[in-house]
Amino acid sequence: MRLNLFFKGFYYAGRGIKTAVQQERNLRIHLAAAFYVASAGLLAEFDGLRLAVLCLCFGLVPAAELMNTAVERACDAADQEPNPLIRVAKDTAAGGVLVTAIASVLVGVCLFASGPVWQTIWENLVSIPVIWIFLLLSVPLFFLWIIRPPAGRH
Repeated sequence: MRLNLFFKGFYYAGRGIKTAVQQERNLRIHLAAAFYVASAGLLAEFDGLRLAVLCLCFGLVPAAELMNTAVERACDAADQEPNPLIRVAKDTAAGGVLVTAIASVLVGVCLFASGPVWQTIWENLVSIPVIWIFLLLSVPLFFLWIIRPPAGRH
């Protein structure tokens, strides 16, 4: 019985993530950016520590976006009329996403700022042409995925 409840928690969390991905354009933007930065990290042949730092950023930014979505939905459900306290709650939650995203960009700048990193990326791209094709084909697909209208937003 307890194990069943434990796994239901994963189901509910997965359902929440799926709903947010379907309804929140900014979350899709963060996920697309994470894909390209992860690709660059792999092409740069980052060591485990640098990849771990990137993974931490990839987790924190979407987590902040999920929390922001939860605050927005709860506020919208609580009060349909303009309310200054609800505006502050929603703005503050959005600010949390912004701070996390800016910190993640700064981490990326620190990790990718050196010339040898870009040299390694370039050498790997030149030596494996299929990566070029894959990355170039993914751009319009991600663009279409990001700009599509939200699915079933309540």
